[in-house]
Amino acid sequence: MATSSFLFYVIILILLLFSSAFHSASETTLFSLSRAQLAQLKKSRQPLNKQLLHFLSKPRDVLVTILFGNEFTNVAISIIIADLVYKILSPYDLHQSTITIIAVAIGTTLVLIFGEILPKNIAIHYANSMAPFVALLLSPLYWLIKPFRILMVKFSEWIIAKFGGEPQKETPLIVEEEFRYLVELGATTGQLAEGEKDLIHKALEFSDKVVSQIMTPMNLVFALPAEMSYLELLKQIKATQFSRIPIFEKNSENIIGLLYVKDLFEFNRRWQQDHSLTIHEIVRPPLFVSQKKRLEELLQQLREAKIHMAVVVSDHKKPLGVVTMHDVLEELFGEVEL
Repeated sequence: MATSSFLFYVIILILLLFSSAFHSASETTLFSLSRAQLAQLKKSRQPLNKQLLHFLSKPRDVLVTILFGNEFTNVAISIIIADLVYKILSPYDLHQSTITIIAVAIGTTLVLIFGEILPKNIAIHYANSMAPFVALLLSPLYWLIKPFRILMVKFSEWIIAKFGGEPQKETPLIVEEEFRYLVELGATTGQLAEGEKDLIHKALEFSDKVVSQIMTPMNLVFALPAEMSYLELLKQIKATQFSRIPIFEKNSENIIGLLYVKDLFEFNRRWQQDHSLTIHEIVRPPLFVSQKKRLEELLQQLREAKIHMAVVVSDHKKPLGVVTMHDVLEELFGEVEL
């Protein structure tokens, strides 16, 4: 085999190994960035990050591009090595299968070491700093194979959907299990106080709970009929000391509103002048909420409505109980003193 021909093969092989290393490193670099690093990149205004952010928003497209480049390169490496080994060993009268085994062994070793292990290990350590440059260098191939890339992505999404997945579903920056682990780690290392850890765990559990889990059932709710005389109503209220009382009409399943005890001061003055006034005058419209409503949604609704009590109803609008702002806050912070 001529020296010039041998050098040509070696140069092509080295270039292909660099290409294989680049694509392997690209995969590790772009897909090993933590979710926190991704969030930080989105806030950055560095010019180089523009293409990177585009890539990060389309992970399937990027993966198809990298795999296309890597597989194409590795196939080319196999062909070059097979041809090179054959030309070197053919004068020695070796069996074809022996030459093939030697070529495969050499090719596999070179690709494994220089095209996979080394570049991926380097990429893990320098992922954050390498990512913008990797995206820039990968960009030409990304656009060159656009038709193939789109076809492959659509096909993969179709397969995912067929197996009941959600192709377009976004991954949260950090999943709950990871966050719980970080909290425990922080408490163990002294970065978080025990009380802070408990509060965080309560907040995580709070987001999973619904109204029916903390409401006071209707059979335990102190409610009064709208038909009750004003004097009898005062007597009942003084005996209980509740500040907000559900009012029903005819039967306890017909809640018509909420009576705020503080409203009785003004009403009492008017009633002294006109005994024909009824409690309907000051009963406030109730807020009805579904038993399935999440607590975080209820908290937001109570804050926006600027009220402290809601009537919990079933899917058929039947009153099941009541829930207060105090109940919600206790679920989040523990015992709350009023």
